[in-house]
Amino acid sequence: MQNFIFNSLAIIFAVILVYDFTKKREKNYDLENFDAFMGNSPFIIYIKDCKGRIIKANDKFIKELQCSQKDLKKLNLAAIYPEELYRISCQDDDFIKENKTFTISYRQIAFNNNGAHWYKIFKMPIKDRHKQINKILVCLENIDKEKMIAEQKTAFVAHLSHDLKTPSTSLVQALKLLLNGSCGTFTKTQQNMLEIMYGSSIHLNNIVSTLIQTYIYENGIIKLIPEKFNMNELITEVQNEVRYLKDNNPARIKIKNELADNYINADRLQLKRVLVNLLSNAVTYGIKDKEIEISLKSDGKKMDINIINQSKFSPSETFDHIFEKFRTLENSKFNKFSTGLGLYLSKEIINLHNGKIYAEKLPDDKCKFGFTIPITDCENEKILK
Repeated sequence: MQNFIFNSLAIIFAVILVYDFTKKREKNYDLENFDAFMGNSPFIIYIKDCKGRIIKANDKFIKELQCSQKDLKKLNLAAIYPEELYRISCQDDDFIKENKTFTISYRQIAFNNNGAHWYKIFKMPIKDRHKQINKILVCLENIDKEKMIAEQKTAFVAHLSHDLKTPSTSLVQALKLLLNGSCGTFTKTQQNMLEIMYGSSIHLNNIVSTLIQTYIYENGIIKLIPEKFNMNELITEVQNEVRYLKDNNPARIKIKNELADNYINADRLQLKRVLVNLLSNAVTYGIKDKEIEISLKSDGKKMDINIINQSKFSPSETFDHIFEKFRTLENSKFNKFSTGLGLYLSKEIINLHNGKIYAEKLPDDKCKFGFTIPITDCENEKILK
């Protein structure tokens, strides 16, 4: 809600200011209304030309810089912003001029000796009478408080997830030992119960892992560790882990492999997270006793992996937003273990692999979740913004 209010107010102020500024320029209007809008706004506001020279700024910006309006006009943004931040700001300006659109970004800026602060920055192009962009309006909102609250929330999730990780991993390993016969033999009924518990513990462990990975992905550099591995073997491994998630019965999973070569160069662990998330959804939300198909295809340059199942709860209108954070399928209320992070995290992982992830509604109550990634193109390190 707060982001919506900022974006709406910023756009409204920007439109009013740009309109007033244009009228002032073309008809020689005085600056009374222009200054009133800028002075009464809740944001730091300034207008600059395409060379980075400040044309006009409100009192809030003057106060941050601790200078006068007269001195401000002599300054170039290169003298106000640190070198790296100025370079990034110029890149934003180039994007605005090239695409003729506004941008919203988050930056930590130190305008004076009082220290750095976090700002949400809204930039909007101003066009001249020839429809050419010759100026840019900039609005900044201090978000130090919001940033602190967000960091406290992520720290809480990180600590809680870490505390849950050790016991959940131990549970998985203990059940694995029992199933391997390390503690003796069991009856068929006992064996089935252990397999159900093992599947559930794997699912719980994956949920905790998803929380931890989401925290890591949003708070630092993500390092992909590419290796050459057999994708068909990974699919089989994931299949065995999640097949007992549905109604105490193993799901009917069919692998349709049309690959000429099963090998791919990518981060095996991260792609396993994606496959576990997608297949877990198919098993959990799928109709009982209906087959789940995992399709593998390749054109020599990229690999396509699709998971198709039948589900009563897969309306097409939710699919446009299903990969957003904390979004779940409509029937998530039936799944008490849903975090709303699995598909979001999956999308981020596939993006890091220079791939594409998607969800589609098919005829006969079927839905398809899948992704496409290059077979050999995998970077060692990327920064997730």
